[in-house]
Amino acid sequence: MKKNINLVSELVGTKYKDFEGLVSIQKNDLNGIRDLCRNHGVDLEHHFLLGFGFEFGEMKGDRTLTTITCKALLLAEEYGTTYDEVAQNIANASKVKASIQRFPLPISDLGEYVKCFDCMGVSEISGKIEELEII
Repeated sequence: MKKNINLVSELVGTKYKDFEGLVSIQKNDLNGIRDLCRNHGVDLEHHFLLGFGFEFGEMKGDRTLTTITCKALLLAEEYGTTYDEVAQNIANASKVKASIQRFPLPISDLGEYVKCFDCMGVSEISGKIEELEII
């Protein structure tokens, strides 16, 4: 099923957004991201996990990245906690309420929950390109 990444386009970005793009995250196992969230205080008993991401602050010089900030995108409790409940409850909604819960994670622990991570952004000139052929 195709995902609607436009939902989070305004939630992700850096100060100047020199490059913007897509990210793909593969879980380590079926419950990897859910376990990560639960283990760090995210209430998935009352909220449906719609999205997940992470960010880290400005890196300058020889500063070593040791911690990232994880972000859980949670649907409001009123929509349910299972896929079927949420699908039924949002079927006719034009707007759905959600919140973001952030928590720190040592980068050394990320591999316990995330198997692969891939991202790429494009610059502003990409808006003038209709189709891209990789050679």
